[in-house]
Parts: sequence; C-alpha cells; structure tokens
Amino acid sequence: MAVSRNQRLKKQSAKANKRKAVVAEKLAAQRRELSISKPRHVDLSASPIADCLLSKDFEGDGLASVLLSRKISLGRYAVAVFLVDFWCLGIKDAFFNVIEGDDYPEFLAAEAARLPMAPVDPGYARKLVRDAAAYGEANSFPRLDTFAELERLFGDVAASPDEFVFGESGKPHYVIGPNDSPRYERYVLDTLEMKFGPDGYFVTYPLEEGEED
Repeated sequence: MAVSRNQRLKKQSAKANKRKAVVAEKLAAQRRELSISKPRHVDLSASPIADCLLSKDFEGDGLASVLLSRKISLGRYAVAVFLVDFWCLGIKDAFFNVIEGDDYPEFLAAEAARLPMAPVDPGYARKLVRDAAAYGEANSFPRLDTFAELERLFGDVAASPDEFVFGESGKPHYVIGPNDSPRYERYVLDTLEMKFGPDGYFVTYPLEEGEED
C-alpha cells in the first residue's frame, strides 16, 4: 500500500519528537545530578556504595572519622564524613559534599593523611554513628542539625548489632581540641558541669608552648 507524503512527514515528525524527548530527559537528569546539595537528592537505588571507611587506632585519643561515599552519575561521588568523639560529644562534626571523579582519589588521600583509615562494613559504621549521636544526647549535647540528613546516605543499610563503649572510666572526658573556640569550650564545660557536677567528668586542656605532656 502506498504511503502518502503527509503520512511520511507525520512519521518523521513523530520520530524527531521522540528523539527530542529522550535528549531532554537526559539533559534534565544531568541537571538534577549537577544540583545535588544534600543526601536526600541522591538516588540511592542507582548509586552504589563506593567506600565505607573508619579511622584506625582511634582508641588512643577517642576520636574516629567515618566516611561513606556513593558513586553517582557523571562519575562523581556523594560523600558524608562523621567525626566521632567517643569520650564526650558523640558526633563532634559532620559534613556532606559532592566530589568530581578526578578529585576523589586526592580527597581520600587527604582524609587518610589526617587520620589513617581502613574499610569497614557499612552496617557497622551506621551503628557506630547512631550510637555516638545517642551518647552525645545522653550527655546533654543535642544532635547536629545535619546528622539526620547525612545519615540518609546509608540508605537501606541495616545497622549491625555491635556494641560500643563511650566515655572514659565511666565518665565523659572532654579533650579540648586545637580548633575549639573559647566560647565553644565554655559551652561544653558548662554543659558537663550542669549534667554531671564538678567531679562527674574529666577535661584535658591543650598544652601551652614549651609545656611537657
């Protein structure tokens, strides 16, 4: 059966419109990826876990760094990092970032230089950060505003049944960090004093120049 010129034009137009729709969807997907600013914007079902790392030998100073990353489209990585204070604050700090694929190895190397890290099961890491946040709350330090948002990056990973020991000799121990401002230091000490009394916690002050440990 002969096909009229109008029918051919309609088919060609339909194919062109379909191609345009496919291209438009791809561009829209790329724009969504480029606009990622929070873990909730990551498509967890399509973003496999790339690394889950925990700093080594953290028992010595009570600080641990937990890093979780997922590989997202366009070759980039969505990364959440939690700084865990086992002795006092629970989760001391946390941040989220999207890192270009070419920059990711350098980022990991910088984190490892700061605190040497080793792979760990994501379920173990999730249980650790959850328990640390709960410990901080028990010491009257509210969870970071960003904690719940950043923990979303674990997705459907089930927390392990592992148990962790917080505090030192049964008491909170605040080790004043080199970047803790006097105002923050005062806030922590006042909170501990109110919660536990003058003998209910330990505090370690940073060494002054020329002092010996």
